[in-house]
Amino acid sequence: MNITTLFSQINQSFRGSDDDPPTAGTDFNNWLIATNRKKDEWARDGKHTWRSLFAVNSVGTVSSGSQSYDLDTNFLVASDKVTVTTLTGSVVDYVVGEPQERDRYQKSCYISGTDPQTLTFNDQFSSTDSVIGGTIKVAGYYIPDDYTSGGSIVTIDDPYWLVYAVAAELAFNDITYSDKAPDLNAKANNLYSQMVSNNRRGSSNMPRQARTNVNRIIDPSGESN
Repeated sequence: MNITTLFSQINQSFRGSDDDPPTAGTDFNNWLIATNRKKDEWARDGKHTWRSLFAVNSVGTVSSGSQSYDLDTNFLVASDKVTVTTLTGSVVDYVVGEPQERDRYQKSCYISGTDPQTLTFNDQFSSTDSVIGGTIKVAGYYIPDDYTSGGSIVTIDDPYWLVYAVAAELAFNDITYSDKAPDLNAKANNLYSQMVSNNRRGSSNMPRQARTNVNRIIDPSGESN
């Protein structure tokens, strides 16, 4: 689904046949702003880690004496580790720790700052280190790029959640359609719950296991079963 189709679906959801979806001008830009805002709210939901946002991106090469590297402006959070692929092809893993624990571990790094966030290695590299010239890759979660035109592809797990979420906001701010906002919001919430469930399922051949705590049954004789 692209933005043109999305806007058509949004328009149908709260305006029906009263008007056509915007294709340019102020209304189009306002709808685009609302859509990008909802996209970012979805990506930044701290309660859920969306698997679709995972990527391993290069951020530069290791140079002697240079310990900090700017991350992509869309970088959200690291997933597990940072790697350096050396010029000979070997891979060196670095633990991603907290800034206040920067002296606690060897082969570690930390992320700090905003706009952009910065990756800093704790190791003091010398010109003879094997990692010099190696490619730095950060495994993590990245916010999708903003949509900029009618042809932009919607990159959310369920585009129809975005349809109802944006339609609810637009309806709420329009006195003509404000009475439709609660119903549209309810539909958006229902689809959001489904997105959360789908995100937790795992693969078809390796479903995620629910965690359970089972208490042992105490035998009257005093033995545990």
